[in-house]
Amino acid sequence: MVVGGALLATVGAKLFHDNMALLAAAFFGMGIGTGALGLAPTLLLYLFVDFLIGVSTAIGTSPTYTLLQQETESDMQGRVFGLLTTFSGFGTPLGMLVFGPLADVVDVRVIFVVGGVLTIPFGVWLLRVDKRWARKVR
Repeated sequence: MVVGGALLATVGAKLFHDNMALLAAAFFGMGIGTGALGLAPTLLLYLFVDFLIGVSTAIGTSPTYTLLQQETESDMQGRVFGLLTTFSGFGTPLGMLVFGPLADVVDVRVIFVVGGVLTIPFGVWLLRVDKRWARKVR
């Protein structure tokens, strides 16, 4: 995640101008990476793919906060960011509650592949929303 943040801090503003497209690309990266975790044949490849997921996560965080700041009224931003933080923190225990027992029944690699495949359509949806929004602004 540090590498992704450094990438955005150094060249992000010059290379990436469309926050929604950048967020969609991050979801594609996270989805493909999560699926690849389930297919990784060695620990070294697993760790490398996990590193790439961390980069994708950092790349997705920046446009998320930027879009929330642009689209949220200033007097509501504290509440919106507080809610986002609450939901983000709630994800880990909820994931453990669901996927811990599920891992006893289903192979963890299958869970990774299915999770990755289910993440990719969200990136496609973000691109479609971005194109509709761009047409509306013109």
